[in-house]
Formats: sequence, C-alpha cells, structure tokens
Amino acid sequence: MISGNHLIHSVVVPVYNSAPLLTRLYARLVEAMESIGQPFELIFVDDGSTDASWIAIAEIAHSDWRVIALQLAQNAGQGRATLCGIGRSAGEIVITLDDDLQHAPEDVAKLLASLNGPGGYDAVFGVPVSRHHPAWRRIASWILNLVLSLLMRKPLSLRFTGFCAMRRSVALQLLARRRSEPFLSVLLFQITPRIGAVPVEHSHSKLGASRYSAQKLSRVSLGCLLSLLDCCLPADRRKPPALIMVRRVICERELDREGVCC
Repeated sequence: MISGNHLIHSVVVPVYNSAPLLTRLYARLVEAMESIGQPFELIFVDDGSTDASWIAIAEIAHSDWRVIALQLAQNAGQGRATLCGIGRSAGEIVITLDDDLQHAPEDVAKLLASLNGPGGYDAVFGVPVSRHHPAWRRIASWILNLVLSLLMRKPLSLRFTGFCAMRRSVALQLLARRRSEPFLSVLLFQITPRIGAVPVEHSHSKLGASRYSAQKLSRVSLGCLLSLLDCCLPADRRKPPALIMVRRVICERELDREGVCC
C-alpha cells in the first residue's frame, strides 16, 4: 500500500509572463490531479518573468502545501526552467506542461493512462489533434518535425511538445545530461526509445499574441538541431569550433546551468 506521504506525481510548469492565467491554471491542475486520486505536487518555476507571475505563484504556494514556487535569477529559457523544476521534484512520475493553458490539465490523465498501460513506455507526449497557431508556424513546425524524424529515425506521428509524462528514472537521466542547450524532447529520445504519444486538445493561447516571433522560432529550431548534434558527441569531448560559433549566434546568452537553478 502506498503511504499518504509517498508522492506519485510531480507536475512541473515553467512560467514566463503569464500572471493573468496562473490562478486559473492552478485551479484546473488541482481539480485534474485530485480526480486521479493519488498524491501529487505542483512545481511552478518562474523563468525571470517581468510581470507579476512570481507574486502569483508565491501566493499560491503560501496557500497550498502541495505547491512549490521556484524563481530563477534571470530568464534562462524553457528547457532550463523545466530542468530546475524536475530537479526539485519527488514524484515517481514527472509531468511537464506549458503555462498558457494551450495544454489542457484535464488531459494529464490520458498521458498517465498511456504511460501505465501495456505499451511499456518510459515517456509519453501529448500530441495536439489540431494546432491553433498561425499558418507559418504550423508549416515551420511540420518541417522541423520532418527533419528531426529523418535524423532521429522517429515516427512522424511522434511530435515533440512541452506536454509530457515521464518515469522518474528517465527524469534523473535528463538531469544527468550536462548539455549547453537542454532541448528536453531531443534528450528524451537519446535516453530511451520507449516513447509514446497520445492525442490531446490544443487550445488558443489565453495570453493573446504568441510569445514566439518568426525570428525566435527560427533560433529555437536551429538550437534544437544543434542540441541533437551535441547529443551525438560525448559530454567530455571538445566541441568543434564551428558548432560553438553557431550556438553563440543563435543564442542571446550563454548561461551556466548550475548557476541558473535555485
């Protein structure tokens, strides 16, 4: 029998300038997780927001002992913020999702059902049935997915998203991967081939305008490809100068991952 103090699920949410949504996101997450009926924690990581996001999650954590609020000293990016939250998690299963309510908290149960099902998966992605993005972004995402599928020999239907459930053993391996650009989806595929996908709903962002411009999305896409190349090289091997130069061009700053996390 599982004791009441034994955490089963840890939900990690990287937060960036989403203050108006956080109370609603928290309420929906609590309702969704309580309906599953197993002990859980919610971990919100403020990734250097410039609005009132930190105040909002700090107040939520003060009112609910199941909530952990973390604040990064500066904007470090979604991957590093997510890793920071994973590093503070204690659950047997770690779930990650975005903060803009495009991922429905109610769909967490679908990911868990697949992860705990007969497929023997180590991780499961929630893949949107349809994406509510501008046409140019959907085309860019399709091209990136095609390139990644060819390079990584993964099925086209397995699309990488920020909505994911993974076993703790996999989460610990993610933390052990010391890469300068931690694109978690790429790293997951390097850790285990036992990755599944389930269809989920994808809503319009409740924050209004997208936080990804064409320039930023291009930089992220190229960074994802560089992360794949980085994964192919041993962690202790000197990186080619060309790889280092390109990374410096596409990244706004280089941050030491050890100094980023709380």
